[in-house]
Amino acid sequence: MIHTSNANFEAASILENTLSRIWEEFREEYEHVSIDDIEGRYLKCLTIDNTH
Repeated sequence: MIHTSNANFEAASILENTLSRIWEEFREEYEHVSIDDIEGRYLKCLTIDNTH
């Protein structure tokens, strides 16, 4: 059972790192794009916080 637990931890760590990199690339690509320049159909899928 410990082997499975270690495998799950490793998989979770890989997933977390991968999603973090994807998010960072997305954020960098869109951080200077005006909300007015994004098609409305995509805005329902995204919540953009410009307070930072």
